[in-house]
Amino acid sequence: MRFNSRTKWLRLKYLTQIAVILILGGGILAEALDGEVGWRHWLQWTVGSLVAYGVIEVISRNYLSLNQRLEEQLLQSEQRIRTQKALIDLSSSLATSRDEEQICQIAIQTLEQKFGYDRASILLGESGLNTQRISSQPVEGVGLSAPTQLVQAIQPPEPGSPPSIAHLPAPFPAPLLRVRAPLRNAATHFGVLVVESYRGKPFTPEELSVVYAVANLISISLQNARHYKEQHHRQVEAERKQRELAGRERSLALLNQVTREALQARGLNSLIVRVSEHISRLFSADTCLFALWDERQECSLIQHAYGYRAEWINNPLQDPAIRKIDSMPLTSSQALPIAKPSISPWIHPRLIERLGSQTLLALPLIARDQKLGVILLSYRKPHALSSTELGFAEQIANQVALAIAKEQALEVAQHRAKELDALQKATKALLSTLELEALLEQILDAALSAIPAAESGQLHLVVPETGELQLYAAQGGEERRIRLFKPASEESYSAQAVRQRKPFLIEDIHSERAASAAADFPDLPKISSLIVAPLLTAERVYGALALGSSRKSAFNANDLQLLVSFAATATTALRNAQLHAAVQQQAVTDPLTGLYNRRGFWNLAEHEFLRAHRFRRPLSLMMVDIDLLKQINDTYGHLVGDKILSIVSANCRAELRQVDIVARYGGDEFIVLLPETTLQEALQVAERLRSRIEGLHLSHNGDRLNTTICVGVAELCPGDTLDSLIERTDQALYLAKQSGRNQVRVSSQYPSQEKL
Repeated sequence: MRFNSRTKWLRLKYLTQIAVILILGGGILAEALDGEVGWRHWLQWTVGSLVAYGVIEVISRNYLSLNQRLEEQLLQSEQRIRTQKALIDLSSSLATSRDEEQICQIAIQTLEQKFGYDRASILLGESGLNTQRISSQPVEGVGLSAPTQLVQAIQPPEPGSPPSIAHLPAPFPAPLLRVRAPLRNAATHFGVLVVESYRGKPFTPEELSVVYAVANLISISLQNARHYKEQHHRQVEAERKQRELAGRERSLALLNQVTREALQARGLNSLIVRVSEHISRLFSADTCLFALWDERQECSLIQHAYGYRAEWINNPLQDPAIRKIDSMPLTSSQALPIAKPSISPWIHPRLIERLGSQTLLALPLIARDQKLGVILLSYRKPHALSSTELGFAEQIANQVALAIAKEQALEVAQHRAKELDALQKATKALLSTLELEALLEQILDAALSAIPAAESGQLHLVVPETGELQLYAAQGGEERRIRLFKPASEESYSAQAVRQRKPFLIEDIHSERAASAAADFPDLPKISSLIVAPLLTAERVYGALALGSSRKSAFNANDLQLLVSFAATATTALRNAQLHAAVQQQAVTDPLTGLYNRRGFWNLAEHEFLRAHRFRRPLSLMMVDIDLLKQINDTYGHLVGDKILSIVSANCRAELRQVDIVARYGGDEFIVLLPETTLQEALQVAERLRSRIEGLHLSHNGDRLNTTICVGVAELCPGDTLDSLIERTDQALYLAKQSGRNQVRVSSQYPSQEKL
């Protein structure tokens, strides 16, 4: 439209000039025709035309000048509108962006594409952060200086002062002009906007205002983006903390649940079973293995398994080597994830193969620097464990370790209480009785009650005269037997305990290592494990106490230690009982021959006499007299006579049974009570004894002394008393002496009616 208006006025000007020329030409023509009058008219027309032309020219020039100014103002107005629109579009674009780099790229593209600048770049930097440069093309010679220099270099121009424009030399044809606008927030500068353009004239104030306006928009957008990013980060952090808090609460709830289950468990085995199940479910493991530390083998032994292949692992017939876990996981208290269990050197490869483990998690159980065991969680698929899960697993392991330590301490306390109770019973037995038979029974009762795993017990004593180990008491099996007087096998562990003066713990008597242990309980073939403790003092071994069980590995080291402590107290009681028995024996024993004296004979004989009467059992009595012992005393002295008495008494003990009661009845007379013996059997015994003594020869100072005996025999008859039986036997002995000595005679008399 501006082009058409100007053309119109130029056309009007030219038409006016043509009209003037035509008028002048017409005047010339008219003058030529009319003469002088024509020239005057021509002159008038010429002057008028010149004046009109001048007026028209002036008007035309003024109009063109005004029109040009209007066009320039219109162009400026349109440029401002475009600038405002571009700024609005830029503001809208920046308002929807939350990424700093994207904000800078949008601003740079707007400056270069919509505002026509050759190059734009943005330098960002904060205290403590690295400077970041964002531009469409490399920018040389522009950097972000220190904050104080930056403020001086990029301060916006004051009103009335020239803009901050750097005129830099540039290659021909036009110089490179660069302007820098600060990017700032309320208090500090955090960057600079650099705009460059190849032009022949400097930046106008409007252009500078646009640059600073864009810089302000960038500043606001960057601040909003940073605020958004910070707020988003805070929101994400808050959500993360919320999740952590929720996970922590869940973990604490699960931890409390495991701790509650552990505390509610009754006994270590119950604790292991409950905890194995809960931990396996908490960590979604396929198998949970619970192993306890074995100090003797210096490794952890699997006690219980839950989950996949649990029955195979829990089988008591399983190879013991598979149950062993090396001590390596117990080197620290941290949870140990194992990504490749198949190459782990501290787990049996057959166990890993059966479990199909692709990932293992080892939870060491350590309490107060004491190794307690390890929990192994097996996964049949690769399983990644976060640091939170590992920390939670370590907390659970610590709680379980404390529970195990509590249970073990409780077991130790219970064992100690049992030990004290057993010692108290032994002490009570020591104070309550000095009778050996009653004491033996109480010792076995106390031992079996102190160690519940024991099902049977045996007590062996060493016979002082021969050094032979004999079974004196036994409990268990079908009946209780006391005073068995049965020799112990030399292969038994009781005999070994006496010889070696040390205790034994036998976990399996059927194994090769304990093949001879069955000799301790020959009447109980089902015995599978036993413990043996010698009864000893520093000077002497009195015997051995053995306890057995039909279960394998029924006893442990604590049981053995308890038995050893119990045996020490039982030995004291046994020694006192034996000392008492020795004193009692001296009161009823003849000091020369070692046989019972008359008092001792009467104490024992009355018991056997009443038993034979009550149960109508046979009973016989013998009286033995050494022939001519008075003459030997008178001829060779009483020492020789005493020697003959000792020899005869020793042969009597050798010829007679252990249950037979032999006593020195007078100076040279002996009396023998034969339980469960008929008259005919008694005659045979008497004849063997007479013949044995007759065959003895004693030398003294070159003289050969022969000794013979007379024997009187009588059998218990109805109506007999012990006195009447002795009287009839004495009469039979008198008959033997009257008949020429070295004979055996039988009483043919019966009790008189007066004694019935």
